[in-house]
Amino acid sequence: MDSGKRDLTEHVRLGEPVQARSTHRAKVKEMKGLVFDLLKKRIVADHGIKAWGTILDQAGLEGGYQTQENYPHQELLTLLEAAKPYTRRTGRDAQRWFGRRAFHQLAGEFYHLFRDHDSTVSFAKAINTHVHPEVRKHYPGAELPVLHLDNDPPSGDLLLRYDSPRGLCSFAEGILEGVGNLYGEKVTIDQPQCVHKGDPHCDLILITEGQVDEAPFETLGSTHRRGTLARRQRG
Repeated sequence: MDSGKRDLTEHVRLGEPVQARSTHRAKVKEMKGLVFDLLKKRIVADHGIKAWGTILDQAGLEGGYQTQENYPHQELLTLLEAAKPYTRRTGRDAQRWFGRRAFHQLAGEFYHLFRDHDSTVSFAKAINTHVHPEVRKHYPGAELPVLHLDNDPPSGDLLLRYDSPRGLCSFAEGILEGVGNLYGEKVTIDQPQCVHKGDPHCDLILITEGQVDEAPFETLGSTHRRGTLARRQRG
């Protein structure tokens, strides 16, 4: 394969925005309160407000997350573990679950961002130019995890090299799966390299495997049928 095609020189970003930090907190890995608020809304929608209070108690956290404020990313991991009795998931599987659910919730608010694309791969390639201006509009100065694109990987449809100090590659996997659901596609993410296995970086290989055949997914405030956009674009 031509070496020029293998250079991971194109950059896109995906995931959780992180506000600029003061010098004395520069080493703290933080996330916007928006992410925590999405988790709260998902839990409350599925299990009620008392469940969220129980999770906070189990995690030993106060809650009260404000969407524009920053919080240690470790609190998210702690909350996901404390939520196991409700989600029946733990570890990286819990991150994937939350990535899918968080995307479903955001899709209702930012549905307009998807209208110019008819597939998961098309949208993923346009994240830097299509999504990030909107993210920065709502979160000025936001810093996002970096993904380096390889449009011609040895396998799969697209390779995204995930780079973030938070190491939430499984959360990114869930988000991409959620994008696939919106376009009516079954998306599989293969990760042959991962920092959690001692590798220098995380490679997410996006593979689309035809149409999904499941019930519609719901976002908070609106409901969309999987594949609506794809049918609109292709019809």
